[in-house]
Amino acid sequence: MQAVIDQRGGMRGRPPKKHFNIWRSLLKDARNGGAIGVNYSRWEGGQKRVLANSDRVAGLPQRTFPADIFDAAVLKLLREVDPREVIGESAAAEQVLTLTGEREQLAARIQRTLDALGNSDSPAIVARVTAWEAQLRDIDRQLTEARQQAANPLAASWGELPSLIEAASTEDGRIRLSAILRRILTQVWCLFIPRGRVRCAVVQMFFREGQTRSYVVAYSQAAPAGSGKGRKMHPERWGVRSLLEVGGPRKVDLRDPASVANIETTFAVLPLHTLLTAEATTPKGKK
Repeated sequence: MQAVIDQRGGMRGRPPKKHFNIWRSLLKDARNGGAIGVNYSRWEGGQKRVLANSDRVAGLPQRTFPADIFDAAVLKLLREVDPREVIGESAAAEQVLTLTGEREQLAARIQRTLDALGNSDSPAIVARVTAWEAQLRDIDRQLTEARQQAANPLAASWGELPSLIEAASTEDGRIRLSAILRRILTQVWCLFIPRGRVRCAVVQMFFREGQTRSYVVAYSQAAPAGSGKGRKMHPERWGVRSLLEVGGPRKVDLRDPASVANIETTFAVLPLHTLLTAEATTPKGKK
């Protein structure tokens, strides 16, 4: 038993369940351009899935950031991006986005109804589902025509993104979401900045069409409040802001060492706790 524990870096307990990395091959460390991967690390008395720089050079320490928090924050940001600002204005592309969204909603409604129907053969419900299926076929026909006119598979990928983010709680959903992310993004560069119990991830997303978006994800570990017996714990918290909103430079490129140095100088004096939001706590079910 001790030999097994030693192989796992001294961490005791049951090994964590595997969790597919949706950012596979996309994440880059702004400090040296190396890859960022997923590890399991000691964290507040247990084990936690973390993102960590995997290509370490001499003198470059490992920096980590909670993977579940990163996933929740960055996926939230992607859902808020207007695809038209990334792939450009196009009536056909907008039609693809609209129809894809309508199809996803209708298909989900049909599935929910069938699940609720069970072994029942209510004529009214069966007729309703039949009408919805006909409507679904009509949307598929329109979608095929719109895609041919748009000739831009990125529009279809953006249309599928919201439903796949919702399905990311399953392993199959994460695999499908990962494929979509690699279609709309070329790289995601990250600068992890630790300071005490607060950690920041400066994140710059590079989209397939050349656009970029830059954000800051801040995370605070759980901490005891006060002293003595019966003291309570402040829960872990996280928050998301645009880099410009927190006082970052207007022009930033995390691939440029000079730009990275400028951001590190800015964050050296920035009160990181102000980036946290009280309502944004750890996603349910994520430990």
